[in-house]
Amino acid sequence: MKVTKEEKALYRFLSMISNILKNDNGEGILFVEKGLVYFITWYIAGYVDIKQNEKLVYEFMQDELYSITRTLKQDFVLEKINEENLKENKKEENRMMKARIKNAVVKGRYMCRIDREETCVISKISNETNKFIKDSYLGLMKNLKESDVYENDHFITLEHEERIEKENTFVKTVIALFCEKTKETEFNQNKMEV
Repeated sequence: MKVTKEEKALYRFLSMISNILKNDNGEGILFVEKGLVYFITWYIAGYVDIKQNEKLVYEFMQDELYSITRTLKQDFVLEKINEENLKENKKEENRMMKARIKNAVVKGRYMCRIDREETCVISKISNETNKFIKDSYLGLMKNLKESDVYENDHFITLEHEERIEKENTFVKTVIALFCEKTKETEFNQNKMEV
């Protein structure tokens, strides 16, 4: 399946996640389940839900694993991966990751909202959730301003919703960022005695 710039919502999502998958040394998967496009690496997970006229746009796509490549014209090509041809350890890794995504994208407890004009995204979320957030997440967070932030056990989840009126399209993007360590459990240098 070819995805061009005309398919704005999916194209934007694929642009965002292709960089994540590339930076994670291929240790991630992209798959479709019930018309939603998911991805997961060991530290970042998410999905996009695109509805037009209240119907899932990508409902026709088969529930499969997909590879993602970019053409010279900067279009994306999604191709089904034949899981039978994968090595057994890769199959097991994919199963583990798919099971893990369900826990990652659970909303959890509402913490705050990131507005468009927010300048200190990481510090705001870190202060609200009391979790350390990797600096490497900043680029991704900048793409998801105007998002609600939720916290569950090990993840910070950003949920971004937008409506494209001209196309009568509703897009919900959910990204979960692994942030296991909390500030309370970390060694605090301010308390160190001289």
